[in-house]
Amino acid sequence: MLALLALGLAASCGGGGTTVDSGPGTDAADVPADTGIDVAPASDAFDSGPDGATDVGVDSARDPGFPGDLADPGFPDPAPDSGDPAMADPAMDPAASDLPDDRDAEPAADGVQDRGPACSLDDGPCPCASPSDCPDGAFCDGKACRPWQCIPDARFCQGTHLFQCSLTGDKATHIVDCDDGDPCTVGDGCAATGCLERTAVACDDGNPCTADACDRTTGACVFTPVDGKACSDNDPCTSKDHCEGGVCVAGGATPCNDGNPCTTDFCTSLLGCVHEPATGNCAPSANPCASGAECRDGACQEVPLDCDDGDPCTLDSCQAGSCTHPQVPGCACDLASDCDDGDACTLDDCVEGRCVHDAAFQDGCCRVDADCDDGDACTLDRCAGFHCGHAPAPSPACCSSPRLNATFEDGTLDGFTLDSTGAEGVAWRRSASPEGAGFALAFSNAATTTYGTGSRVFGTALSPAVELPAGVALTFAFRSWQDVESATGQDPFVVEAVAPDGQVTPVWSRPDGFPMRTWQAVTVNGSALAGRTVRLRFTFDSLDGVANDGRGVFVDDIAVTSTCAAPGCALDADCTSLGWHAYCREGECDYGSVLRVLAMPGGSASALRFTGPSDVAISPDGTTVYVSDRDAHHVQVLDAQGNPGAVIGGYGTSPGRLVLPRGIAADTDRVYVADSGNHRIQAFSPAGTFLWALGAKGDGPGLFNEPKGLGLSADGGTVWVADTSNHRVQGITTWGVVRVVFGSYGTKDGQFRSPSCIVPLPDGDIVVCDTQNNRLQRFSADGVHRSSLAVADGVPLSQPYGAATADGGGFWVSDTYNHRLVLLDATGHTRDVFGSFGDGPGRFAYPLGMETDASGRLWVVDSGNLRVVQLTRGPVP
Repeated sequence: MLALLALGLAASCGGGGTTVDSGPGTDAADVPADTGIDVAPASDAFDSGPDGATDVGVDSARDPGFPGDLADPGFPDPAPDSGDPAMADPAMDPAASDLPDDRDAEPAADGVQDRGPACSLDDGPCPCASPSDCPDGAFCDGKACRPWQCIPDARFCQGTHLFQCSLTGDKATHIVDCDDGDPCTVGDGCAATGCLERTAVACDDGNPCTADACDRTTGACVFTPVDGKACSDNDPCTSKDHCEGGVCVAGGATPCNDGNPCTTDFCTSLLGCVHEPATGNCAPSANPCASGAECRDGACQEVPLDCDDGDPCTLDSCQAGSCTHPQVPGCACDLASDCDDGDACTLDDCVEGRCVHDAAFQDGCCRVDADCDDGDACTLDRCAGFHCGHAPAPSPACCSSPRLNATFEDGTLDGFTLDSTGAEGVAWRRSASPEGAGFALAFSNAATTTYGTGSRVFGTALSPAVELPAGVALTFAFRSWQDVESATGQDPFVVEAVAPDGQVTPVWSRPDGFPMRTWQAVTVNGSALAGRTVRLRFTFDSLDGVANDGRGVFVDDIAVTSTCAAPGCALDADCTSLGWHAYCREGECDYGSVLRVLAMPGGSASALRFTGPSDVAISPDGTTVYVSDRDAHHVQVLDAQGNPGAVIGGYGTSPGRLVLPRGIAADTDRVYVADSGNHRIQAFSPAGTFLWALGAKGDGPGLFNEPKGLGLSADGGTVWVADTSNHRVQGITTWGVVRVVFGSYGTKDGQFRSPSCIVPLPDGDIVVCDTQNNRLQRFSADGVHRSSLAVADGVPLSQPYGAATADGGGFWVSDTYNHRLVLLDATGHTRDVFGSFGDGPGRFAYPLGMETDASGRLWVVDSGNLRVVQLTRGPVP
C-alpha cells in the first residue's frame, strides 16, 4: 500500500468535519479514520486515501526534488524559525509581506477576528472560514490557515513517482509510477513534465554470429551462438562466409578469374580482386593481315603482318592477306626527267633508280642561311627548302616611324585600293570631310546625302603594304565619323590586317554604343604583328537595303606608328594585342609566344559528342588523352590530335563500371578514375582493362564521399584524391594503401569546402582547388599547409574546378563561374586572364578540369560547350 509523506496537511474545519492537528504534539491517534487523510511514519510507503488522492506525510529526510527540499529551487524552503515550509521567493513569503498587521483588531460579530484580507502566521495559527482569509502561501483547513504543502497545481517527482499538487496546495495526487519494473529497460525516470522515455538495454555485441537478448529476470545480456547464418569476415579474398560456433568463418576463396587471357588475376585483402596486365600471345586472329595476337595493356590485340620490303620507294601494305608494294610517284626513276619536281631551286637527277634533289646555284636559291645574305642589317636571312627568305630584323635600331600616314589631303588616295559593290554611286571614295575642312576616305554616295539604294551595298578600302619592324611596339590608329545603323549586328564596319599569303587578322570592329555623327579616335595595339608585312583593310557592309538613310562611313588620319622600342610589360596581361595573349619575359612582351587555340574536339558541330565532359588527363608520352564524360558514365579516349578512340567503363556499380566519373590521372601503364557516384577510385590499363577498385561511401581512411579530383605524384607512387564531400584530401599508393589524410570543413588555412582538383608538383608538393572557398591551397606531401592562393588583384575566382601548371612556376585555373581561365603566379597574383563567356575560339562556358601535357599544350574541358579546348604557345599565325 502507498504510504503518505507527512506534510502536516490540515483537514478542513467547518461543516462538521474533524481536523488533523498538524501542530506540535500531533500524533496518529488524533486523526479520525473517515477524514480521507492518512498520517504515517516517514518510513512508510506511498498510500492512497479513500478519496482516491494520494496524501503526503511528513518525511524528515526530504528527498531531492520533493516540495520543501532545499535542493529543488522550484519549491518553498522552510522558514528559518520553524519547521513549516515557506515560499522560496521572499516576495511571496508572508513574513516578508508589506500587508499591515491587523491582529489587534476587534473581533467580528460572528466571533471570528476581523484581520483584513489575510493574517500572518508569524504569531501563531490564523483562524479562517474560507481560502480568502489566508495569506499567500497558505490554505484554509476550515478552522485555521496552514502553510502550503506543495505549490498549487504543480507537478513534481518523488523518486520514480509523479504527483500533481491540488489547486489549493493542501495535498498531492499520485499520477503514475514511471518505473515499469522491467530490468531490460533503462531510463525509467520521472520529470515534472512526465515520465522520461525509456529504452531497451543495449545487448548488441557487434557479432553477426550471435543472437543477442536481455534476460528479463536478471537484466543481463545473453549472447547465443547462431550457426549457418551468412556473414562477412571483412576479407574480400574469402567467399561463402558463414557462422560457426559464434564466429564468422570463410567457406572458400573469392574467385577472381575475369576470363581475360591477358590479365594475371589475384586477390589482396585491401583491394579484393586485382587483374594485372600480362604479356605473351593470346587467341589467334582471324584477320588474314595479322600474324597473330598478343597481350598489350591487358587486352588481346592483333599483330599486323610485316610487309616492309626495305624499299623507301614503295608503299607497303597488306591486302587480303598478301603484301603489296606499289611504287611511290617521283621516287623511283629511269631518267633524270622522271624526277622533275617543278622547283627552280632544285637540281633533279636519277641515281641508281632513285630520284635525288639538290640545291640549284642561282639567285634566291640556297643550301644554308649564309647563301641568302642580302647585305641588309635590318633583315633576317633564312634558307628554307632551298629557298631564301628575308624578314625584318628584331632590332629597334632598324625601326622608323610612322610606317603609314594617310591623310588624303594631297588629292590622292595615299596608295589605297578601293573596291565596292553596290548601285547608284555608293562606293568607297575620297570625299570632303562631313565636319570642317579637309578630305577623308568615305563609303557614301557622292550625289546624295545617304548610302541607301534599296539594296545591299558593301565595299573595302585596302592600304598599301606596310612593312612592320620586328621587336618593337606598334600602334594602328585612325579617326572615324559614322552615320549608319548602330544596333548590334547592323551595318558592320571592321578593320583587318591582311598578310601577303591571305592570312587575315582582325584589328577592330565598331563596338556597341559607338557615337554616331561625330569624329572618334581609335587606337589599337598592333605589336603582335611586328616583323610582318600587312595591308590594312577597311570593310563596310549594309547587309540589307533598308534603313540606310545616313551619310555613311568616313575614315581619316590612318597611321601605323612605333616607339621603336620593345613593348614593355609588368604582367602577361600587359601583352595583349589584337586578341593575342603573349608572355611577359624580363619586362618585354614576347609576341613570338602567344596563346593559341589549336583544336576544339567535341562541340555541337563535331562528330565527337560529349554529354558531360568533366576532367582530362594525358599519358606521359603525350600520345593519348583521356576525358571523363560524367553524364555518359565513361571515359573517352582520344589521340593527341583529338580524334576519338575507345571508351572505358560504362554505367554500373560492378568493378570496371562507372557512375558520374569525374577526376582522372594517367601514368604509362595505368589510368585512375574518380568514380564519384560509386564513391571509389578505380584503376584501368590504357586499353581499358579493369585492374582494381578501392573505397566505398564513408569518412574513414580509404573511404570516400563523391571524390571529384585526382592527381598522380611526379614519382608515380601516390594517387592524390580530392575527397570532395568529406572536405579533405587523401593520398594513397598505386596499390590502394592510404598513406596520408588531411583537411576538414572550414575556411581557415588547411581547411576545405568541397575540394575538386589536385595538381601534383615536381618537388612533391600538391596544389588543391578549394572550390567553394574560391582559392587554391598548397601543401607538402605530408599534408602540411604551405600557402593559400586567391586572386587579390582583380576579379576574384568563382568556383575554381580545375588547375594546371604553367611556365614560370605559376598555375592556370579554371575560373568556372566566370567562364574564363586565370593565370596566377606562385604567390597568387594574376598574370593574365584569358577567355569570356561564349562558344567561339577563346570563349568558354563553365570550364572544368585541365592539364598541361609534356609539350606544354594546355587541355581544358569546356563543359558547357561539350568540348575539350587545346591551347598552345607559339607565334601569331
